[in-house]
Amino acid sequence: MAVLIGSAVSCWDASLAQTSPTFFLDQGPILYQCSHRFGRQDVRRAHQIENYIAVQRFYMRTYDSFAQINALFKPSIVHKTVLKSIINALLEEGRLLYHKDEVRAHFVLIQNPVFAIQSSYTIFAHLLKQIVALHSADHQLLVHWFQL
Repeated sequence: MAVLIGSAVSCWDASLAQTSPTFFLDQGPILYQCSHRFGRQDVRRAHQIENYIAVQRFYMRTYDSFAQINALFKPSIVHKTVLKSIINALLEEGRLLYHKDEVRAHFVLIQNPVFAIQSSYTIFAHLLKQIVALHSADHQLLVHWFQL
């Protein structure tokens, strides 16, 4: 499993959690540096050759477990970058999305663990304000997704 820290990828040793569950519960996931660096060049290369297997594998490993997701958002540089990206997305004008896609984006954003920190509450409030402004059918779709 992998966690993006800056431009480097850190890996979580899942075998350690399976062999020593008390150590895993007490100390949290064990992270160590991998030699592989994943960045924009990898995404550009995948786009050029139209082979996204490496990108897909990276995201599958990164978001494979709750421990990995939480570890991803703990470094402050990642936290700041994610918040900045969310702000840009929320303030984007003239979105060219279908209503269902906009609701899907709100659904993903509202579940982001970056909002657990008090300094991000104003951004979370702005997100909630946009969700409240959605049409009734979009609200129903969002509620349906939360019920699943």
